[in-house]
Order: sequence, then C-alpha cells, then structure tokens
Amino acid sequence: MYKQIDIAVLTNDANGIAEDQTTSGAADLSLDGALVSGGIATTTNSTAQMVAIEGTGNNSGITFTITGTDPNGQAHSEVLTGANSGTATTTAYFITVSTIAASGAVTGNVEAGWLAADGAATQAIVMNWKQTGFNTGLYFDLTAGTMTLSAQFTPDLPDPALRGGTAYTNTYSDDADWRNVDGLSAVTADDESNIAFPVGAIRFIQTVGSATGAATVTVAQGDY
Repeated sequence: MYKQIDIAVLTNDANGIAEDQTTSGAADLSLDGALVSGGIATTTNSTAQMVAIEGTGNNSGITFTITGTDPNGQAHSEVLTGANSGTATTTAYFITVSTIAASGAVTGNVEAGWLAADGAATQAIVMNWKQTGFNTGLYFDLTAGTMTLSAQFTPDLPDPALRGGTAYTNTYSDDADWRNVDGLSAVTADDESNIAFPVGAIRFIQTVGSATGAATVTVAQGDY
C-alpha cells in the first residue's frame, strides 16, 4: 500500500464561512462567506480544519451546532458553546460546513471561518492490520514555508463489528483513539519514522498551524 498526500497552505479566513451577522432567536447562520459555493463552505486545501466562531458580544449561553463533513468526507457535527466577546473553536476537524445553527438570539455580531493557526488534519488512512509483517514507513517532506506536523496512529478499526459492535458516537476520524507516532511528533523539517506493529489507521495533523507551510506526506506499507 502506498499513499501520498499533498498538504497545501491552510485556509486562513475568519469569515470565510459566515460573515458578520446576528439572529433574533434560534436560527441558522447565513453561510455567505467567500469560501461558500452552492450553500456549502469548503476549505481551500486537502485537509480539514477546526471551525472558529468569533463574536463581539457575550454568547457563552448560546450553542452553535456545526454540521458538515470530516477529513474522510463522512457527515458529522459538533455542538460548540459560544464565547464571551472572543472566539470559540471546535475540537473536530471539518473539510466542509453545510449548516451552523444557533440555539438562541445572538448578542452582537458573529462570524465563522477557518484559521490557519488552529491546525489541520488529513484523512484517516486505513491500514491492512492483518498483514505479516506490518512494516510501514512514514515520511514528511516540507515543500514550502514552515509547518509543525505530527503523524498519528489508532489501534481502533473503522468497522464497529470488529470492535465489539460498539458504534462510534460521531465518525471514525472524530472518535478513534489517536496517538502520536514515536519519532515523528511535532517535527518542523523533513523527517521519517516507521511502525512495525499493526494499527487501524494513520493520519497527519498540524499541531501548530501555519499560513505559509506546504508539505507532502507519504505512507508506504510493504507487501508480503
């Protein structure tokens, strides 16, 4: 198995999903930012990023339900509590956003977008965990700017039937138990590592986002 992903410069647009607006009650925000086409906001690169909602008033009593797709294109959502005159950021990564629903009247203006500083995640690359030996090489090649990147693996498998029948609460990418790969954690220059034992999937995350960095990441698993 050989998989290569080009990571482009991250999206950095604070109101690219929704420009400044308010609601008089519970309502969906208008998705009217520069990154919206056909009612769907999409990142400008191959990775998913955390959604940031910034407001001028105290919206700590309001929740925003963000719906879209995860790094693997699977439908998912997150309920985010608003900030008090500041920015609230999701923990999940979104590659698209289709709706943002406010639970009540918004105080002041709010806007929504993706900020490069919040980092990003690639798709989860599902591995052949049954292979003997597992022998997987991981490679990071910085092609432009600066970037802080970590490779992660999970012992979890995407099929709930193979994990005792317990379904994921949200999606595999969201809920899997992700752990950093030894030797390829928070690296800032070309580097490589390997995994000798079976894992369910591998992904790469930017732990410190950059508005200038671009890279190519590679996963290569030997064939026996």
